Amino acid sequence: CAWLAAQLAPSFAALRASESWQSFDLRAADDEGGADLEAMLSKPGSGDGAGDGSMGEAADAEPEADAAESFADYQPSKLDYGPSHIEHVVESASLACVPPVDVTYKPHFPPELLSSGALSRVQLEAVVYALQQHERRLPSGSRAGFYVGDGTGVGKGREGAAVILENFLLGRKRAVWFTCNTDLAVDAKRDLRDIGAVDIPLLSLTSAGYGDLAESFDEGVLVVTYSVLVASSGGATRFDQLMKWLTPAFDGVLLFDEAHKAKGAAHGQPVGTSVVQLQASLPNARVMYLSATGATQVGDMSYMTRLGLWGTGTFFQNFKSFQSVLTSGSGSGSSGSMEMLAVQLKSSGAYLARSLGLRGVDFHMVQAKLTPAQQTLYDQSASLWVFIH
Repeated sequence: CAWLAAQLAPSFAALRASESWQSFDLRAADDEGGADLEAMLSKPGSGDGAGDGSMGEAADAEPEADAAESFADYQPSKLDYGPSHIEHVVESASLACVPPVDVTYKPHFPPELLSSGALSRVQLEAVVYALQQHERRLPSGSRAGFYVGDGTGVGKGREGAAVILENFLLGRKRAVWFTCNTDLAVDAKRDLRDIGAVDIPLLSLTSAGYGDLAESFDEGVLVVTYSVLVASSGGATRFDQLMKWLTPAFDGVLLFDEAHKAKGAAHGQPVGTSVVQLQASLPNARVMYLSATGATQVGDMSYMTRLGLWGTGTFFQNFKSFQSVLTSGSGSGSSGSMEMLAVQLKSSGAYLARSLGLRGVDFHMVQAKLTPAQQTLYDQSASLWVFIH
């Protein structure tokens, strides 16, 4: 469609200029030493549906892509400072074909933080791009947000903590760190400590009453679980309490850790609805989404209102019209459409997704042999589960 063509044109131009495209060869090896693709397709027996567009039986023999074809080694290409990441980092092959936007933001971190190793170059890249994106405004007037889709071990929490620290250094002394449960408040405190932000106060909203937060907690990081965000007591709500503390002019950080917890927004689920409402009520807030599984299908993205994919000044009036295009003919949205969307987001400077590589990792399947007593217990437990459900 016209939208996809317009959005992906810069990405495809970059792909054609990349090393991956230059080395692309439409040749396929066979037992005799190789034949070109056109010759292969014209061979008799290359498929019962040859020439009519159907797959035929030959599709059964198609080999699966290995990890080397699916991922590429990753190093930040536009950021030239910070130590190397402690582990091997990779990026999906499709994203690797698209160069990131140029770096224009210069953080205000103390020099020792940039050289100590507390933040690797890979982590600093996500931090700088998030801060850079927060300088933009969407056509709606709201501040643009940033989505970090890094996998486990890359350091999403530390990246989020660094974004909060930068804003504290610039005088924005209130921030909200949304997370899954109160135990993760310890992780938030650790991430802040690890980057030297030991002087930033931190409070879990769960431990506070429903009164005016500013009276006892004037500045710092407020840790809010998604369940607490929708909680209420005696007519008072946590959402209203939070809005009073932030005020409508709030321009600090809203950090949505494990952001996929809000994916029910499209279905009117309380958590997702509240996350969307909070972003709409605070147009100046600096929004950052952290999740390795933030959008496994298009319908999960409805809470990501700050990516500028729908709304005023875009191709789509609302999320439903956006979803209908990407899911047309594929139900929940094909992997191909989600892959194209990720490419577009990276090329626009709104998204990064890296993960740890598996270099040097061995996997072993160990079979656990159950005793007759354990087998009986398992069967009884399965029967009870079936009975309950």
